[in-house]
Amino acid sequence: MKSILMTVLCLSAVGVTSFAQSAEGVINKMDELQTFDTMYAEGTMITVDRFGEKRSTYKSWSRGSEDFLIEFTNIEEKGQKVLRVDEELYLFYPDAEDIIPMHGAALKQSMFGDISYEDITEGSNTLDKYDVEMMGSEFVKGVDCWVIEMIATSRNVPYPKQVVKVGKDDYVLREAEYYARSGRLLKTVDVVESRVFDDGRIILTEMVMEDQLRRGSSTTMRIDTLEIDPDLDDDLFSLRSLY
Repeated sequence: MKSILMTVLCLSAVGVTSFAQSAEGVINKMDELQTFDTMYAEGTMITVDRFGEKRSTYKSWSRGSEDFLIEFTNIEEKGQKVLRVDEELYLFYPDAEDIIPMHGAALKQSMFGDISYEDITEGSNTLDKYDVEMMGSEFVKGVDCWVIEMIATSRNVPYPKQVVKVGKDDYVLREAEYYARSGRLLKTVDVVESRVFDDGRIILTEMVMEDQLRRGSSTTMRIDTLEIDPDLDDDLFSLRSLY
């Protein structure tokens, strides 16, 4: 759940240097602190909409900022897997024993509730894909945050624009807003809980995403169990691991 977008502000010569470096520094630091060599997690996804509440459980593995595998473990979706590797996304249905590459419009489909497949397509190399602009400061739930606007430099990203609010003391993401190219607000993210380790690295352990095009709908993604830097087999992040 790591999607971040940016832009560099054109002001006076002094203003450009100050704001651009500050915004880039914040995003670089946030990316660095949220990247682990390997990680294993078990968690819960909860969607609430006009039809009621739906819960799914999952386990996931990640390596660096690019390789990611999630497997659903609840009865209804047991064995369904989503793999992100080499900047490609694959979906596996156990009943059909079929692997489906996800491209283009298919990525906009719901993986679970308000979370689409494209929401998990991006790694943490944010500054390779976006420009940044420091917009100022704002208190979010009593926490003093930098407000950074982020504009994509490529069309191959989920959201052309994002605004993120990052804690000044710990570089923890507090809120995010995703926008269409037209400027229309598409989704919002509220970080409910995070865990900061002794070395300063960060895990967002509970987030709520709301699709602004679906009124009254929200999806909570929560990590219940977490293991940092476990030994993971290379084959785990291969198509063979999906069967």
